[in-house]
Amino acid sequence: MENLRIVSCFMVYVCSAMVAIAGVDGVKVIDPLTVIYTKDDVVKAADHGTLTLNGPRNGACSGQAVVMGSGLDKVKATMTPLKKGKDEIPAAAVTIRYAGKEEGFKIGELDQREGHTTHNYLEAYYDILFPEPPKDTGVMPVWVTVDIPASAEPGEYTGTLKVGEKPIPVSLTVCPWICPDPDKRDTHAGIVPSQETLALYYKKEFWSEDHWKLIEQELKLLGKLGNDDLWIHALGDLGYGKGGTTMLRFKKQGDAIVPDFMVIDRYFDLYKKYCGTPQYVIITAWTEEPRSSQGRPGKPEVTVIVDGQKAKAPRVHAPGGKEIWKSALDGIRQRVGTMGWNKDSILIGLAGDHRPSKEEVDGFTEIGCSKWALWTHGRGEKNYQAVQPGEKFTDSSNGMEFAYYVHPFTPDPKEWKVVGQKGNGSLQNGIQGGWNLNANAYSSTRNDIHKYAALTQYRGYANGTTLGGYGMRNEANGFAFLWFDWWDLPGSKSSSQPFIYRVCDTMARNNSPALIAPGPDGPIGTVRYEMLREGIQECEARIFIEKALGTGKVESSVDSQTRALLTEMIKYRFLNGAFKGGHAGGNLGVPVRMWGFAPFPEWQKLNGKLYEQALAVARSIKATQHYTPGK
Repeated sequence: MENLRIVSCFMVYVCSAMVAIAGVDGVKVIDPLTVIYTKDDVVKAADHGTLTLNGPRNGACSGQAVVMGSGLDKVKATMTPLKKGKDEIPAAAVTIRYAGKEEGFKIGELDQREGHTTHNYLEAYYDILFPEPPKDTGVMPVWVTVDIPASAEPGEYTGTLKVGEKPIPVSLTVCPWICPDPDKRDTHAGIVPSQETLALYYKKEFWSEDHWKLIEQELKLLGKLGNDDLWIHALGDLGYGKGGTTMLRFKKQGDAIVPDFMVIDRYFDLYKKYCGTPQYVIITAWTEEPRSSQGRPGKPEVTVIVDGQKAKAPRVHAPGGKEIWKSALDGIRQRVGTMGWNKDSILIGLAGDHRPSKEEVDGFTEIGCSKWALWTHGRGEKNYQAVQPGEKFTDSSNGMEFAYYVHPFTPDPKEWKVVGQKGNGSLQNGIQGGWNLNANAYSSTRNDIHKYAALTQYRGYANGTTLGGYGMRNEANGFAFLWFDWWDLPGSKSSSQPFIYRVCDTMARNNSPALIAPGPDGPIGTVRYEMLREGIQECEARIFIEKALGTGKVESSVDSQTRALLTEMIKYRFLNGAFKGGHAGGNLGVPVRMWGFAPFPEWQKLNGKLYEQALAVARSIKATQHYTPGK
């Protein structure tokens, strides 16, 4: 016991010495939506004293305590379990990380018109969430993220966050509504990861065991967002070197070219493990390069990977093409079925403003794949607001069917009215819609989700890009083409933008190339990632509520209370009518293009009310999957 006492005293001395060496000037608890560029932003921010958190069961919530001083890499943070009487959320459910800034970030020449703020949200802020304190920083946000178990008892939990020797009280409100698992959510999250960048950044051989370990880390992060899109890259000219990230590969069998599914088989297994069931399986089997006019076939060949080398293969409409592509698509279809996924989820991509010829569309249709993924400003197709339930959404020039339609516009609410608006669905007071569109039309919000946009933009992204029923061309029922980990490559002069950027350069212009960051041993999260993650949960609660209200089965008192809350949140989201959607042009970082939130702590309280109303609605319609009956 005496030895134990000596060791304990020694550890206390060491910890005290570390804080003394660190030179901590102070610790502040700050609104997690506050963007921190420099120490001045911390000094100006209000100190809330207690780290307050709230979130739904089976969801996550985050907060930050910011340390100022020198030698902060010696300051560590720890967290006690969170307790409510006999109930407890263990410390293992809490993740503590330390935010750092990206070095050398540049966004290039920018338009500086109309109302930019001092920083314009166009320079790097404290964002990368490192597992250990970064060196050489005078400001260090300590981020606390709680993953709330679905089985947690609702109510107020308390604990203590210790930053160095500074104790900070923590209050967590576990809201009673149970958020669905990420892969079972209605909110469409269309995110594109880059297995190619992982191999190149960490200098690993493509599809080696070391590469697969990185892919596994990538998919763990992707799965928490409820990603809906699984991309299969088939064309070898869209990658670096010998084909880079191409997943659908081929091999020679005698004189024939046959598909090799080795990479796809392993990727499917990992995707199912971490991401669950995709809404779409998109195969990049068509390219518009070299560009051709609508209705003209273009060149008869595409580049694929055969036995590890680039080679030419006929397009589907060219002689020999149907045999090669049918065998590939039949193999993918069989594997999708084995996974228990919907075979109708398989789409051909990626069409753009320049469309495939009718010959190519007919060729893919003949081999059993008639549905396409499209990114466009709108060229030749019927306006998707005019598509009726059950009606096919097609291109007038070649007959291609759009199952996945993405536009570059930010959904624009300028014609939104609180009462009595009618559109594609029965819209009433408080209903924002989006999920109720008859066609699957998603927004890529080009120019409005640039890398260091305001944190409110990431938090409001899912709700902001789910807008519908107002008869406007910029409606959407979710987001798509949010790049996940397309990082700049050290020492490379090549473009590190996504493979799609190299084919359709307009669609990625000014978008953020990455939502997560490269860590010492693989991809890691960011503040932006966490804000998007929590915003998706909020969007999920709203959609659940709106769908329930549409049934007419919610009791009248709950109905009126819920609509009043939704209306209040809509006013904040769209800046009380000042929000500017539509096509962004060059006005990056303009505040009126950032979705709004109430000041802290009001926005946090409103989210708590949203989850409470979601529970009240769930009980009213007896949706027991969202709550535990009797509680």
